[in-house]
Amino acid sequence: MKKHIFNVIIGICLTLIHLSVVAQQQIVVLDEETSRPIGEVLVTWQGGQSISGDNGLIDLPANITSIVISRTGYFSTELTTESEFPNRVFLTPDNLFNEIEITAYPSNSRSLTAPTSYTLISKNIVSSANELDFSNVLNNVPGLFMQNGTLGTNRITIRGIGARTPFGTNKIRAYFNEIPLTAGDGETSLEDNELSTIGLIEVIRGPSATAYGAGLAGLLKLSPSEIKGNSFSSTYGIGSFGLSRTRQQLQLTTDQHSINAAYATTFSDGYRENNQYDRQNLLLNYQYKGNRIQVDFLGTFIDVKSFIPSSLNETDFNESPQSAAGNWAAVRGFEDYTKGLMGLTVTAELSDNQKLSGTVFNTFRNNYELRPFGILTENSVLYGSRWKYSNEISSLLSFVLGGEYSIENYENTTLDQEDRVPTDLTSFNNQRRKNFNLFAETQWQVSRSFELIGGLNFSRLSYDLTDLFRSNGDQSGNYEFDPILSPRLFAGYRINENHRTYFQLSHGFSAPSVEETLTPDGLINNEIQPETGLNYELGFKGNFGDSGFSYEINGYRMNVKNLLVARRTAEDQFIGINAGETLHEGLEMELNYRYGKPDRFLLRPFVNLSITSVEFVDFIDLDDDFSGNRLPGVPGFVGNFGVFIQASKHLKFSTIYRSVGEMYLRDDNVLKSPGYSLVNIKADYRIELGKFLIKLDAGINNLLDTEYASQILINAGSFGGRAPRYFYPGNPRNYFTNVTLQYVF
Repeated sequence: MKKHIFNVIIGICLTLIHLSVVAQQQIVVLDEETSRPIGEVLVTWQGGQSISGDNGLIDLPANITSIVISRTGYFSTELTTESEFPNRVFLTPDNLFNEIEITAYPSNSRSLTAPTSYTLISKNIVSSANELDFSNVLNNVPGLFMQNGTLGTNRITIRGIGARTPFGTNKIRAYFNEIPLTAGDGETSLEDNELSTIGLIEVIRGPSATAYGAGLAGLLKLSPSEIKGNSFSSTYGIGSFGLSRTRQQLQLTTDQHSINAAYATTFSDGYRENNQYDRQNLLLNYQYKGNRIQVDFLGTFIDVKSFIPSSLNETDFNESPQSAAGNWAAVRGFEDYTKGLMGLTVTAELSDNQKLSGTVFNTFRNNYELRPFGILTENSVLYGSRWKYSNEISSLLSFVLGGEYSIENYENTTLDQEDRVPTDLTSFNNQRRKNFNLFAETQWQVSRSFELIGGLNFSRLSYDLTDLFRSNGDQSGNYEFDPILSPRLFAGYRINENHRTYFQLSHGFSAPSVEETLTPDGLINNEIQPETGLNYELGFKGNFGDSGFSYEINGYRMNVKNLLVARRTAEDQFIGINAGETLHEGLEMELNYRYGKPDRFLLRPFVNLSITSVEFVDFIDLDDDFSGNRLPGVPGFVGNFGVFIQASKHLKFSTIYRSVGEMYLRDDNVLKSPGYSLVNIKADYRIELGKFLIKLDAGINNLLDTEYASQILINAGSFGGRAPRYFYPGNPRNYFTNVTLQYVF
């Protein structure tokens, strides 16, 4: 009996071993630059082949030792093994316009057929530049212009929209995954995120992001670095002006679960006086992929102390650009804040053609700012949710419905200061900001060559202001503008397999901030209206097949009405007015060429150009008529000419030449900031030692040591007889180097 039982057990074990040997192996094919699954991938082996679905999954039979993986738009690769193939296989795009899936659009879209002016910045492009600040990366996007006075002071404009914002960025919507980076008052801040932990940046130019609020200027959407396996890496970097950077990153993955955790520090003394910058970043990203459900969690925490040198007048800018503004240097002004976000997204495949996703999110920010004219404290907490339902009714027709709702509680106080110590309270306000929008979009493939997309965004925003310091009267009030409908119509025509043209008509808006809704007396001005714009756009995009050449060219014309103007009434006070209408016209172009293969030698030169014309059609401010003048703060020309060289599997080199045209400083067009040119270079070398990877990189920014203004303050005022301060000096020639040690397990 015992012998019989023993034989049965041996038989079962042998059977299980046999089944495990003959069982199929499943691999997933991913894009090397985005780590997203690639559909329609052909895998061949001796005596058979298989094609992946949209999820990139492929089942391989047992007992094969060699496979070839190929797809149009990617370099083919051959894998050979004596045991099992890796669970994840990455394909390298063969040009910058391969068919990458777009997440910034609710409809099923690919980069080549993107229904708008769209730029995708991959991890490879991010890492080919200095990863210290976003401007080195974002300024490669045609139509987008990012000025950075310091690591903590910047302004982003797209097609001239947002150029009149005195400090910071508004009129642009921004998201990290599905979590808004744009506050309830429309201000967007992304410069304090750690760029080296960003895996993908998607940029939509113009008011065509129906699913993300129909922002007047466009959309920036960030995604964290994708997880490619189990690894731990540590980076240490140094550079000019006392720069010191560290980063530790842990990535863990199984068939269904993956975790990405990163901690980074950045410290710099800065080029200028009172320019010290100290930042810590923490990021945690978790992902679960089930059969028909996916769960994503993203959380970040940021701690910054940034001293403020402020802008300089023309004399100081030319003679002592390293100095700080006298009043800011005297008090050693700074801002010290913590901020964070977290969001949970659940995506369920209801059927093969239906998908439902929902996101809940929370963001917060606590700030203490010491200024020459007092102290500002800010505390904000924002809660909200997003949802999206998509249905692919057939291969020719699909639609998407969704919405977003958020509530932000914002509290601020201002106090007088003496010898950097707070004294008397001068204001104490609480603001409650509510933002609600719904969106719908449908996509109809009319024929093999012609498609139509129609979209509609409904938005409603309100502010409630409670004055908690009433010694100068109760300034409480509320502001709610009428609902805004922003339609969008897109028509695309495929000329042939490689070339497409499109036309679109889209509407967008930009709501006034709380500060812009206040009168000089601090009361709510219910007469102020949001800016609205109607955009017309015609574009061409495509590639020339195996030649390696790809392009995108588009022209646009947008009329913006109810122009919001920040009128300066004191050194620290602005009020908003609707002052007229502007006309935005321009031409944008991206040209890319690829020669060679990444496993040997790869050459990728590129050219990005923007020609922009923005003028006041109707602009009367008090007794001044500026109609017909150019909008200040907008360069008429921006050109980027660069080349990426992969000399071998281990050595890479990149260089970029950037030319920026002159900009007017004032509405009256009397003064200009001269144009300038910059050259940046970077090289990195990788050494693989078994499971260890050592990466060394170094670069030089502003190689030619150009003297230029990296940011300007338009319409700077003159207070107390002092000359107006228009200029933030750019850094002179500066260096950086980093070393990274990675262990793969």
